[in-house]
Amino acid sequence: MKLILLFLLILVFPLQPKPEEKMMISRISYIMHLKATLGQEYWPGFNTVAGDVPLVYFTDSASYITNPTPRFMAMFRPVQIYHSAEINIYKTPERINHHPFHMSTGMDLLDTTAFNFRAPFMFCSSPETTKKVVTDLGSTEEWATMVLHEYFHGFQFRHEPMLDYYLRNVYPVTADSLHRVYKGHSWFKRLTDEENGLLLLAISSTDSTTMATYLQLFKDKRKEKRDSCREKLRIDIRKYEGYYEKLEGSARYVEYQLMNSFHTLPPDKALQKSDTFYTANKQFSDFQLEKNTWLFETTHSANYTYATGFNMTRLLDKLKRPYKEQLFTNAPLFLDSLVLQQP
Repeated sequence: MKLILLFLLILVFPLQPKPEEKMMISRISYIMHLKATLGQEYWPGFNTVAGDVPLVYFTDSASYITNPTPRFMAMFRPVQIYHSAEINIYKTPERINHHPFHMSTGMDLLDTTAFNFRAPFMFCSSPETTKKVVTDLGSTEEWATMVLHEYFHGFQFRHEPMLDYYLRNVYPVTADSLHRVYKGHSWFKRLTDEENGLLLLAISSTDSTTMATYLQLFKDKRKEKRDSCREKLRIDIRKYEGYYEKLEGSARYVEYQLMNSFHTLPPDKALQKSDTFYTANKQFSDFQLEKNTWLFETTHSANYTYATGFNMTRLLDKLKRPYKEQLFTNAPLFLDSLVLQQP
């Protein structure tokens, strides 16, 4: 009887977030809307319940959790502050951790008692906190591209084969470990940059014969680099490089598609009213890939696997080869193998 009464009270007196929480709710709703758009237009499954992960949004004083797991609810007992057909948002009594900045998908692989043991959660700081770290951050929209890149990692790890392969074959090697090799060995950097240049030439080629020539050169160059790694470094990097190109390249692909589509999206009315950092898509009104070399050039990218992986997804789109549905269900299937498959 008490539960029925509580339900009726919620219907009569819906949840009323505090005024300062309304912008946060609008931002989270905005992220979910963009995620749905990306799933519908660019990556099947990203917009489904099966591909979703909880999102934790940090302010200076609190953590707000969207669509939490039962385990999280039992451990932190957050209070619900918002409900809609798409999302439920809860607030914890205090921040669930005290790290000053968050922008990553995280899970605990060792502690079986952790709320996110083998369960990915997306953690993000507010745009205001993010700008203190990423000082050239220009808008809420740009913040959203960062969030959706990391959110896509959660989607990837919702596929058990991706997590199992990581634990069995990749961990504890990181993408940063590979990039340290790239930065620390001139021959490795030269061969990687040449690989990437051949991918870019293949993307820009206008006929299949020319493209096939560049892809064969890419195959030869990649073999030379991996043979050199075995000889000089005593390591076979294939599974590490292939995994992180798949992981980071596809996330950058989704990030790029969002940047490239902002000019086609209607402004978010709720954010226009509440968020002075929101530009109504103006920051990306004239977005051009060529001017954002950090997306596709290994020499400008924070990590080379992001660029090479991204360029291989672009090339697969150009080749019109279906790959998205199988990429994360078949963990050992890497982008370079797909690119080099005979038609």
